[in-house]
Amino acid sequence: MPDKTALILINFQIDFFAGGATGLDAGPELITKANTLMPQYDRVIGVRDWHPADHVSFAASHLWRRPGQVMRIGEREQLLWQMHCVQDSFGAEWAPGLQIERFDAVFNKGTNPATDGYSAFEGTELAAYLHAEEIAAIDLMGFTLQHDVRYTAQDAAENWAVKILDGL
Repeated sequence: MPDKTALILINFQIDFFAGGATGLDAGPELITKANTLMPQYDRVIGVRDWHPADHVSFAASHLWRRPGQVMRIGEREQLLWQMHCVQDSFGAEWAPGLQIERFDAVFNKGTNPATDGYSAFEGTELAAYLHAEEIAAIDLMGFTLQHDVRYTAQDAAENWAVKILDGL
């Protein structure tokens, strides 16, 4: 049996595209690329930020703090973000034009209000799903490359061949 592959699309949500809350300037070309790539994989997985409104990473959760600041919380440093992808909000919806009907599975990350939740593996059943589906290699595409995609790749590297395709 040939090795099975999975495409994992991370944070393809309204808040990560031009005009969204994060201030990233992603355009529709990334949606077109993702849609074109989907049929080439055995499994397509959508992973989305799904934050509670009081998430620790939101500057609004800390008096007198602004997005981009770093503050110490317990034993770790926390980068603060503007509110984005709040559960059931408009900005948390999948980006228009993304062919979500092709998704084989969806996982919500960042649901714990006390942790970053950057990695698609943190607090989700993604690893169990990939093992059950006998996936040997995963390709990642999404937002943000320096945080969510990076931490997902690092967590995946112990068990799967990983390649980062594109994103911001």
